[in-house]
Amino acid sequence: MVVKIREMKWGDLDDMFRCDEELHRELKSHITMSVGDYKKKPNMPDYIYYFSHLYKDMLEKKAVAYVLEVDGRVVGVAEITDAKVPDGNSVGELGVAIVKAHRNKGLGLKLVKATLKAARGKFKIITLGTFAENRPAVAFFKKAGFKEYGTGIGFVKRGKMLMSQKYMYMRL
Repeated sequence: MVVKIREMKWGDLDDMFRCDEELHRELKSHITMSVGDYKKKPNMPDYIYYFSHLYKDMLEKKAVAYVLEVDGRVVGVAEITDAKVPDGNSVGELGVAIVKAHRNKGLGLKLVKATLKAARGKFKIITLGTFAENRPAVAFFKKAGFKEYGTGIGFVKRGKMLMSQKYMYMRL
C-alpha cells in the first residue's frame, strides 16, 4: 500500500467526487456522520461548483486542502476554509472526510496534521463542528488537539432524529 498526503490538485476532481458518492452511501447506515446533505445524492455539476470554488480559494491563499492518496487514488480530504467570522479573517473551518476502508489506521490524523501545518500563517484559529452523537469523530478531533467550546442541542434534523452539534477549536 503506497500512501501519500499532498496538496489537492485540479486533477483530483473525479476521485474526490467518487469519495463523496461513497460517503453518501455510508450515510444511510451511519446517520451521525456530519458529511453533506444526506437526502440529496451527490451530482457532478454541484460537485464541480464546490470543487472549483475550493480550488480558487486555494490559489488565492484563502483555503488549504490536502488529500489522502492510497495506491494512486484519493480516499480522503481535509480542507480549511475561511470561517467567514465578521472581523475574524484569521479563523478557518476544518472539514475532513475519509472513506470507511481507510479509517482507524492513523492516516486521518496524519492528513489533519499536514493540513494544519499548511494552514499556519493563513489562519490563527481553526474551528470545526461535528455531531455530538458521532463519538469516534469527537474522540478523533480531541486526539488531533482540538478543544470543545460548545454544543448546539438538536441543531440538525436527520430523518426523525435531532442531532446535536459539537463545536471545537484549536489555536495554531
